[in-house]
Amino acid sequence: MDETFLLKKLSVVEAIKKVPVDVSKGIKRINDVRNAIAHSLLPENRRRYMAERKVTYQGVALFSRAGIVKFREDYDIVHKYFWRKVFGSR
Repeated sequence: MDETFLLKKLSVVEAIKKVPVDVSKGIKRINDVRNAIAHSLLPENRRRYMAERKVTYQGVALFSRAGIVKFREDYDIVHKYFWRKVFGSR
């Protein structure tokens, strides 16, 4: 599974058990930003971000305090969901 793309892993998990919509959307948003940053020297030049000329996350500049807060909110939703699935509710 190490060589499988994140969204493919998500589809495998969803084939086994339904993943809540907010978790699924959070994973997809995080993956979009990850791909832009990992695969571009200047991610703001990617077609998706070209209009604003900056990398945005849920409509806010990612490299700002508000952008990091939004990113962290998604991270927390995804992390808490899978933590409960693996370790139970604590």
